[in-house]
Amino acid sequence: MVLNRRRFLKLGLTTAALWPTVGMADSTPFKALSALNAVGAGRVVRRHSVCGMCRAGCLIDAVIEAGRLLRVEGNAADLTTNGRLCARGLAAPALVHDPDLLRYPLRRVGERGEGRWRRISWGEAVDTITGKINQELRAGGAERLALLTGGSSASFIKELFTDFGCRQINDSAWEYCQANQDLASDLSFGRGGGLDMSFEQASCLVLLGSHLGENVEVPVMRKFSRAMARGADLIVADPRFSSVAAKARYHLMLRPGSDNALLLAWLKYIIENGLYNRELESSFDLEALRVRLADYDLEELSAACDLKPADIKASAELMSSAAPAVFVYPGRHNSWYGNDVQRLRLKAVLNVVLGAESRVVNDTRPPRVPEKARLYSTIINRLQQGRIGCLGIWGQNPLQAHGNTYRTINALRQADFVFCCDIYPGEAALYADIILPEAGFLERSEIIVSPGRRRAALRQAVLKPRFEAQEPYWIVKQLSSRLGRGRRFGFDSVKERLTDDLRQMGLSWDKLQERGFAAPLIAAAPLPASVVSTVRIRLKNELSNGTIDQLLKFAAVSPPPKGFARLLSGCSPVDSRGLVNNRWLRHELEENELWLNDRLARQLGIVQGQELFLENQDGLRSMRPVRIKVTPGIRADCLYMAHGFGCQSSFLTAAYGHGVADSPLMVRSIPDPLSGVRGWRVNFVRFIKGGAPLPIPSLDLPLTASSGPYR
Repeated sequence: MVLNRRRFLKLGLTTAALWPTVGMADSTPFKALSALNAVGAGRVVRRHSVCGMCRAGCLIDAVIEAGRLLRVEGNAADLTTNGRLCARGLAAPALVHDPDLLRYPLRRVGERGEGRWRRISWGEAVDTITGKINQELRAGGAERLALLTGGSSASFIKELFTDFGCRQINDSAWEYCQANQDLASDLSFGRGGGLDMSFEQASCLVLLGSHLGENVEVPVMRKFSRAMARGADLIVADPRFSSVAAKARYHLMLRPGSDNALLLAWLKYIIENGLYNRELESSFDLEALRVRLADYDLEELSAACDLKPADIKASAELMSSAAPAVFVYPGRHNSWYGNDVQRLRLKAVLNVVLGAESRVVNDTRPPRVPEKARLYSTIINRLQQGRIGCLGIWGQNPLQAHGNTYRTINALRQADFVFCCDIYPGEAALYADIILPEAGFLERSEIIVSPGRRRAALRQAVLKPRFEAQEPYWIVKQLSSRLGRGRRFGFDSVKERLTDDLRQMGLSWDKLQERGFAAPLIAAAPLPASVVSTVRIRLKNELSNGTIDQLLKFAAVSPPPKGFARLLSGCSPVDSRGLVNNRWLRHELEENELWLNDRLARQLGIVQGQELFLENQDGLRSMRPVRIKVTPGIRADCLYMAHGFGCQSSFLTAAYGHGVADSPLMVRSIPDPLSGVRGWRVNFVRFIKGGAPLPIPSLDLPLTASSGPYR
């Protein structure tokens, strides 16, 4: 069966009900599909593996003919997806057959950033890297090493650097999506505690700035879809009318940065009006919490959010009517304004007050405060100070993953030695001394552990690596052998190593094959009754000793300077997580757009499709103009664009020069006082027209009609 473009989209989950990409089905078919998917006379085989086009780890079947990938389909054995895949997963053949993939190890011969290299052998590449690592270890120890990693392929290199004693290992997904949440959970419930709630159990879902419709992960979206199909209510608080907001009973178009004020307003109204879960009265000092919240005026909190008090009250009553089957979703990316841990803690408090079952643990271990050495800002500072002599970049693009791109470039230019391992000669590779070609996700084997779904899956290589690309285990084993370091790299093959890893998890390669390459993790032994309690111990203690005052403190974020608007960014359902060069996905969304409020656009004389440069508060301009999307679906005091565009590596021919990157404009940040993780939504931009600034008027424009209840 030939996979044409219409079938490519039909197999995915891009439906009109949830995602804004349904119009793709009627556009021009892919020109490349006939070449990639024409079925010849060879024998067609089907092999199981795990998708690597995003972090969801969906089970897939790779359909292969004569060593060539024809298509990727969902594996019906995956109960979390029911055999469905998103557009990204279905576009895997365009990744596998991309002509821009790295082919050989390379050594830089020009200046950093020029992109001039010569082909070298694997032996020369490994010897050069290990020679530099040994030199730095002798000179100053593990503090002279650092690693920027991303994705599942980096697990072995992280293990090796950890064996050196290196603490400067950063993963942008951990820093911006997990670190704040881990700390907030530990402070609220103790290590190992949390909420026993999911989408499927909820009758009312509450999302604050969580773009489920754009950040498509099939297992999460299926749970969300089932909840909506059951008739669950949805409340969305977002300055933008996101695709998921179209399903909401209440869309609260709040002022950016006022999320904490909204959470405090909800808590105040729910407690003062007796809308909380009645079981709290016997185990929790609600009166003490009521007294703390009495200092706030609901009208003032509403004004801080730029919302009507009636909408805050009505949405709170909707939550209460569904309690305890209410779930205030913590979300993923959460490093926004520098007050992020407390915002996540307030979500936990709201869940508890509404009656969500929680597991509070009397754990003596300290909370998981991110180690300073792991933070990206620390690594860049030390790199610029000359305190790091060898930097590895593995499966990550720090020029896009972090803000202040120009500072990153300067640091990489000044670095003593940089090696990069990737499937593409991307932006990070431009600044590397040695580049290693890594096998793609269908060409390598690894274990994918999903703690959220409590399962382990085996990603097995279903294709041979192209040219001289190699599996991550093979690469790290070579490094380990030359260095004489690394405790678990003595296995001859990756299969032997993974077999031993699975054995320690109580699983086996054969058992995973029998189960469709995924199996539940062995459940942890239940905690004794004396340790687990639904009594809200932590919050009760904080009320008694006064430490809760910091949690209940609200300080407004700085407003845009005169003539500017706040810049926000997020994911696209067909282009995110480093898939910028995928030709199938690029066909669907060639470049990103900048969302601009329609009333403000009329005042500025800007029209739909117009292209304008952006300039931030520090005078830095976008590298190219961005196309304007005029819409009533965004507030007038902010602008929005999809993240991940504006690639500056000319070696990625499908991505180069398409769209505008938000990261170079995000030069300011505020560290969270508890976690140290920096929030980047504190940058502002204005338009440049005809080479001159086009200031945004400081007008108190009324909100669009999307604010408030409707269905």
